[in-house]
Amino acid sequence: MAVEFIENRDDFGTFWTARVHSPTSGTMVTINPFQPLEMVVSHQTKGKAHGFGLTFTSGKNQSTLQIGSMGETETFLRKIKRELGAKWFWSQGEQV
Repeated sequence: MAVEFIENRDDFGTFWTARVHSPTSGTMVTINPFQPLEMVVSHQTKGKAHGFGLTFTSGKNQSTLQIGSMGETETFLRKIKRELGAKWFWSQGEQV
């Protein structure tokens, strides 16, 4: 599962956030529909190892998920584009 939707409650009611899970490292990033989201793919190296990461910037928060090879990165981007592309998720921010 690349994206998991989480129901939240606060003083104003119920809203949903999305958690994007890294396919390789077990880390995750929480996406808030009330702030603009920017994603950037980067090539990363550590010693002789190399791979790709996906950096999410939302408001003042920035997090990078490790992904792996170029093929894994393309597959991962397709999955999150399809799942995060749900209009109902982003329309929550328009209701404020």
